[in-house]
Amino acid sequence: MHFTTVTANPCIDRTIQVDSVNLGHSHRIQKTICDFSGKGINVSLALTQLGMPVKSVCLSHSDGEAANFFKQKDMDAELIPVPGNVRINIKLFETSTGCMTEFNEKGTPLDCETALDVIRAVKNVLPTTSVLILGGSVPPGFPDDFYYELGKSAQEYDVPFILDASGPLLLNGMEASPVLIKPNEEEYYATFGVHPSVTQEFCASYRQILMEHNIAYGAVSLGEKGALLVTPEAAWYSEPVSVDVKGVQGAGDSMVSGFAYAIAEQHTQGDQLLKMAVSCAHASLELPGTQMCTMAGVEKRFPLTPVKRLCTF
Repeated sequence: MHFTTVTANPCIDRTIQVDSVNLGHSHRIQKTICDFSGKGINVSLALTQLGMPVKSVCLSHSDGEAANFFKQKDMDAELIPVPGNVRINIKLFETSTGCMTEFNEKGTPLDCETALDVIRAVKNVLPTTSVLILGGSVPPGFPDDFYYELGKSAQEYDVPFILDASGPLLLNGMEASPVLIKPNEEEYYATFGVHPSVTQEFCASYRQILMEHNIAYGAVSLGEKGALLVTPEAAWYSEPVSVDVKGVQGAGDSMVSGFAYAIAEQHTQGDQLLKMAVSCAHASLELPGTQMCTMAGVEKRFPLTPVKRLCTF
């Protein structure tokens, strides 16, 4: 099996650790961590650490950050040169509460021709791809149907794709019938205008959305409240458990890597997919900064991750 990820808007995550944030006051920084990041990059790193072969299609700005990262990590990448510098995101992590406050730049504006360059690069690797993973924001100037076009390309090669996005990027991308979507709680509300809840009523409404777009799995990460996975047949819930949280920004992308891993391994039952995905997320939570899960961490968390059937349709 072979995975392909796409990162159209890479970044540098500058995580600043403080005890707590008191607006309008000075703070003593405990630690600063800088990570080259982006949803696709993070998923690639997680899958690599799970022992899986991955190809990363990524924009590479003229500052050389992307090229340096992939060379240092010895990871396979198709880099698409673009002008400007990679965007910088500031993450304020409160060690006393585990709360994260984010300030994310939009990125260097690019044109539709660059978007087409990415699509062409992805098409070139689809013949050898088992699962395609799409996610994250796109630079200003990219069209809202960017993920839809990539998804349609995947369909041409009968390659399942996972979509982790929100707003118009998610709504348009869903028209290409991804195998799985995974908005978080905030993204779900921003996209569908409904607050996710651990109820049969919510799961039934989510199921309807999935069936209208021929989507097999719909996940929602709920942060401290756990995670849901809805299928046309049932809804599954992983309730929160104790985790020694040292960093939160890599958890969602590690969860996506878990779903991708399970799908590629031909696990089709919702409880199997959700257990693997949440175990990956918890393994990432135990690491500082934007660090992804490792196989050792996942194996540790897997027996500690509860999943139950919430309802049957």
